[in-house]
Amino acid sequence: LSLFETCPRKWWYQYLAPKPVDEAETTEGLAPIHTRPALLRGSHLHFLVEAWLRSGCRDGADTGERSVDLALEAGRADVAKREREYATPEDFAADIDECAAMLRGYHDYFGPGGYRPDYPETKVLFDTLGEPLIEREFVIDLQAGGRLYTARLDLIAEDHGFVKVWEHKSSAASWVSRRLGSIGMDSQFTSLAFVLCTVYPDVPLGGVKINVLVKSYAGVSRSKFAPAERGETTRTDLQLQRFRFDVLGTLQRIDDAVGAYHALLRLGVEPFEAG
Repeated sequence: LSLFETCPRKWWYQYLAPKPVDEAETTEGLAPIHTRPALLRGSHLHFLVEAWLRSGCRDGADTGERSVDLALEAGRADVAKREREYATPEDFAADIDECAAMLRGYHDYFGPGGYRPDYPETKVLFDTLGEPLIEREFVIDLQAGGRLYTARLDLIAEDHGFVKVWEHKSSAASWVSRRLGSIGMDSQFTSLAFVLCTVYPDVPLGGVKINVLVKSYAGVSRSKFAPAERGETTRTDLQLQRFRFDVLGTLQRIDDAVGAYHALLRLGVEPFEAG
């Protein structure tokens, strides 16, 4: 949705442009050979924080007993699957080391026995089957001709007595303040509030919390930032209703554009010209 609103042509390249037949697992959509380093790092950090949170979840409850070593062991197996996406072996090795250092700093600060532990004020919540609500995908019926909205939530937690969505990000220290200041206007955070309020209509909700892990954390005594800086935002009922209409409007524009593209193909126009 955001990509289409930002640049419809880039959306076409990513989702509809034809691939060379001999290279394609699917026949539509182009992707770069190498993934941008910031995206790879962010993805790996997401997995490490997920594994760290899961290490304290047992028998349908959050014990708070996080293990950084178990998380890093799981992370090594996860990142190995994406090694080919790195431009060089040196970039791959450096990324692993940097992410491991960031998680260790995070654990020492927010983990059990840390400088400012999250638990027990913040606890992972669980579904009715006893599974933790970590990296959980939700499907929301938009009540408009079968249209569905999907979102993967990093974490749903009880945070100081309220149910909140946590969204993990990573940032260089120079961008932390700007990242925290942007969440009140960021459509991603509106979407997270929309999903949370739809899934939990009768629960006291606390909104959305951003958890920004800071690159090159220098330690408690030497850095003006913690290993992760947090901020919170909420949305009104009216803003969430408007978000639903905005989503439906964007989906309709996508349908119209895709329909026009296929109509041009049927007339014999070459795909890249039609795109």
